[in-house]
Amino acid sequence: MVARVSRLSKKKRSHTELRAASRHLYWGMRYLSERLQFVLRSANSNREDEFQGVVSAIHESFLVHARKMSEFLFQTSKRVYEDDVIAQDYFPNVNRWKQIQPAPPPAIREMQGNVGKLLAHFTYSVVEHPEGRITWNTSDIYVQIFEALHTFLAEVDASLLDDRIELLRAGNPRIVICRPLYPPEARPPYQIACVRDLASGFELTSGG
Repeated sequence: MVARVSRLSKKKRSHTELRAASRHLYWGMRYLSERLQFVLRSANSNREDEFQGVVSAIHESFLVHARKMSEFLFQTSKRVYEDDVIAQDYFPNVNRWKQIQPAPPPAIREMQGNVGKLLAHFTYSVVEHPEGRITWNTSDIYVQIFEALHTFLAEVDASLLDDRIELLRAGNPRIVICRPLYPPEARPPYQIACVRDLASGFELTSGG
């Protein structure tokens, strides 16, 4: 069984191990982008057939991958499993990541707890949420993970990352980005807006 250890005493990983593990970042963010795009395109559908079940399943998949990405980027627990891949592993000086690591925003904190309680366990907490339904703030979760990832990418030694990580940069036209619709002075979208997520007040933007 893998032991839990202090974050400060976590085993240092080799250049090769870190580069190989970074592939999970690429696939994790790609999965989030693909699933978010599908969910937002389908969110305002009035269909009540089995298609809604497909949308729900893909949304749950989005949330599971969001939990993984958030654990990598927003890890604040003093103890972690020895084989957990977390952002601090990529910094020889752990204090450097502690200085720039974003604090988990409310939508991320709620998602981390609710994915565990409502998707991965049978729990009495469901009583507080009829039918296990809550507001997930899906677009907010995506934006906050995307922005935290770019804080990480701006500081990490690029030689420790798989080459495909470059595809996650904001300038890549195939990356799905969301932006607030209001206020009007909010930063412009990276690409052309193609669909609106009315529930959260976000526009989905995508190129290609």
